[in-house]
Amino acid sequence: MTRENTVLIGHIDGTSGQRQWLRFGLPVRRGEASATDCCRLLGAGGEAPLAAEFRAVTHWADKSVQWMLVDALVRDSGPVFLQTDAAPAEHPRETDDSKVTVWQQDPDRPVLTLEHELSVEPCIVLGGHSRKLTLRELSAHHARLCDEYVATFIIETQPALSIVLQVFSITGSGEIRLSVTIHNQSASVHPGGQWDLGDPNSIDIDDFSLVLRGPDGSRQTLRLRDAMRCEPSAQAFAEGRLTQYGSGGQHWDAPTHLDRNGRVAVQERGFRLQ
Repeated sequence: MTRENTVLIGHIDGTSGQRQWLRFGLPVRRGEASATDCCRLLGAGGEAPLAAEFRAVTHWADKSVQWMLVDALVRDSGPVFLQTDAAPAEHPRETDDSKVTVWQQDPDRPVLTLEHELSVEPCIVLGGHSRKLTLRELSAHHARLCDEYVATFIIETQPALSIVLQVFSITGSGEIRLSVTIHNQSASVHPGGQWDLGDPNSIDIDDFSLVLRGPDGSRQTLRLRDAMRCEPSAQAFAEGRLTQYGSGGQHWDAPTHLDRNGRVAVQERGFRLQ
C-alpha cells in the first residue's frame, strides 16, 4: 500500500457485528484519482479492503475524479481509509437474495411489489380528497452492492407536484430501504424575505403516507430510530402511523413558519409514531 495515496476519511461506529450498508459522497483532491476503478476503501488500520463501490459524480478540469458516490458494506468498527492508487480489479457480485423482483402498476392504484411480495403504495390527500397518482417514470440502477429503483409519480390536478420513491435492495443482507421525496416544482415567493408557508405557489398537503403490505400471514415490524441521536437501538412496533408535526430543529415554531392566515399552525416538534 502506498501511504501517500491513502488518507483517513472517517470512522465507523459500533455495528454489533452486523453488516450495514452505507452511502455517502466523497470529495477527492485534483489529480488523485484518474478513475473510480483505482479506488478502494480500507479498514483494520488501512490494511483490509472493504466491500465498496464508487461512482464518479463530477470531474476536475484534468478529468480526474472530483466528487464520487460511495456504497459500502461494513461490519466492524474503526477508521476507514481511501486508497486512490489501487490496481483496477474485477469485483464479483455478492450472492443476492434480496432483490426487488416485480414492479406492478394497477391502473387505479400504483402499487409497487418488492421482494417477498412486500408492496408499497404512496397515497396523498389534497383539498380533503385522495388524489390519483400516475407512474411517470421508472428507472433501475444495478450495482454490485446495491440495486436502486426510482419511481416518479405525478398527481392528479397538481402537475407541479411530483413524488419520487427510491427503493434500495442491499445485496446479501435481506434489507430493503425506502426513501421518498415530494417536490413542488413551482418556484416559491418570498415577499420581504419571509418564507411564509401560504405563498401563492405553496401546495397544502392534507396527508401523505406510504402503505406497506406483506403477504397473508407475514409478520412485519416497524422500527423508529432518531438518527440525530445515533442510538444503537430502536423502538419496535407491530404497526403504526408515523406523523410529522414540525421540524426537529430548535426553531420549529419560529414566526417565519406562517400559514396563509398569518399564523404559526405548527403545534408540536418533530415526529410521532402512533
